[in-house]
Amino acid sequence: MLPWVRGETPGHITSLSVNSTYNLLAYGNECGLVVVDLCTKTCVLNLGTPDLYGSSDPYQRIARSPKRNAILPSCDNNSAEPEQCRSPSADQRSIDKIDSSFSRSRSSSMSSLENISSEAILCLSYAEAFCRKSDTSMSASLWVGTQLGSVLAVSLSVPTESRHTQPVIASPSGSIFRLK
Repeated sequence: MLPWVRGETPGHITSLSVNSTYNLLAYGNECGLVVVDLCTKTCVLNLGTPDLYGSSDPYQRIARSPKRNAILPSCDNNSAEPEQCRSPSADQRSIDKIDSSFSRSRSSSMSSLENISSEAILCLSYAEAFCRKSDTSMSASLWVGTQLGSVLAVSLSVPTESRHTQPVIASPSGSIFRLK
């Protein structure tokens, strides 16, 4: 049940939290988060850390090649599209020409923070809280602390009755807290 990110094997478990009120188990690793319903023994949520951020991801993730072999279109027949057969180095040369007119100095520490490939989950805590600004009442939630200092809220919808017929729903709330 560990999340696989970009075809790479899951990392070591870095945090674990069990809540007996909700009967949920959550664990994080070097790449993502898993939430398991202990009553029904089902996986409720399995996401990589970038997916927890959604479109609000403050970091530029480095695209890394997956370990699995990808099937690429053949470029030796005449029916192949020219776009499919272009060399990546040809594209890079045209980008380099555009980028050569503008340059800026950056510290190596700043560049390394912006170009991360994975972000471990270091802290998990269940709470009754307001997950979104628009919430009018507190609800079940899981707060996720990451290696780079972000805290993300995951909304939990836990049915009080008929737990075996109604599923637990866990979804990222979109709330992100970061130190400046």
